[in-house]
Amino acid sequence: QYREWRCTNINRLVQATAEQARRIKPHIKISAAVFPDYPVCRTSVGQDWVLWCKQGWLDFVCPMDYTETASSFKALVSLQVGLVGGAVPVYSGIGAFIIPDHQVIHEIEISRDQGADGFILFNMGELLASQTLPKLARAITSQPATLPHNAPVIQFKGPREDGAPVTE
Repeated sequence: QYREWRCTNINRLVQATAEQARRIKPHIKISAAVFPDYPVCRTSVGQDWVLWCKQGWLDFVCPMDYTETASSFKALVSLQVGLVGGAVPVYSGIGAFIIPDHQVIHEIEISRDQGADGFILFNMGELLASQTLPKLARAITSQPATLPHNAPVIQFKGPREDGAPVTE
């Protein structure tokens, strides 16, 4: 009962924060770095981040998928993308601080293959800034990208209420 109470209160906090932030600044983008092990994290730390995504309280989510094995990383990203179901962009978190550069590149490829909308690298330090990022810029991240949460909004018009097709 305590865990459910805690999760419910954290959900209320996330909802209220999102609503108030958007009231003050309507174009703000709200994200969260979340524990990767859903639904376990719902009971362990009170993060029901799939609900936050589906309710629209987040504009994008960044699961902290810091693992030393590509197979674990792949399983996490695949699960997360499926759980969110396109409600918001998913940026998989790569633990660049615990893996070599060649594995960072492999995890970027895995993120893309599993349908993640992007990736984040943790954590910015001297080695990441001076060694890893220049390597990425020459290869796997050399092409310009538009972040999904900054992409233009596309709206489709359906048939009119009277059933007639839209001719605009």
